Amino acid sequence: MPFCDVCGKPVSADALFCRECGRRLQAPTPSPRLATLSGPRMTTSKDRRYKAVIVVMFIVALALGSALGSTLNPQVKTVTSTAVVTKTNELATTWTQIVTTTVSMAGTEVTTTQLTGDRAIKLSLSLYEKRVSTGAYLSYSVSTNWEGLSLVTNLRITIANPDGKVVFDEKMTTSTTGIDNEDWVVPAGSKLGIYTLTVVASKEGYISAQASDSFEVY
Repeated sequence: MPFCDVCGKPVSADALFCRECGRRLQAPTPSPRLATLSGPRMTTSKDRRYKAVIVVMFIVALALGSALGSTLNPQVKTVTSTAVVTKTNELATTWTQIVTTTVSMAGTEVTTTQLTGDRAIKLSLSLYEKRVSTGAYLSYSVSTNWEGLSLVTNLRITIANPDGKVVFDEKMTTSTTGIDNEDWVVPAGSKLGIYTLTVVASKEGYISAQASDSFEVY
């Protein structure tokens, strides 16, 4: 039989208090309600605020990481500008010059230029004699270029007599320097008077050019 540890009187095994001195003999067993209340804690609004803060911090960290990655591996942005240039010479012509500039975030810049559309051939015709007799040579020179650059072109050369009749019609090609030197022998018995020499220069992708000059056969 157990005894009270204060007064020493005997007590029953299931007694909570000593009958003599009132000493508590054992701790009370928790009730089912108290056990339920001491179980898992319910989520409060404060907990939800903590979770929201954690999510925001995670998103900010992702954004900072993306920005750092862009710095280490710069993306490329392209800026395109278009300018229309008009040239006026023997034949007025217009073509488009497209300039594309690619600039990276690291500062590297690459510029490419492309010309689109037809371009006018610049044609020059020079006669070395303005008066020739029948049976003599008429010497002349043809040169073609574009914007100062030599241009190999196809030539069609015709000569018409004073009546407008074509007495010479030939197709030729300029050299790599864009020049063609020719001689024409005035046939014996040719009609006397003013003749016209006409040259047409052509090339694929370019606007054809035409030049004429006159000379006298006596």
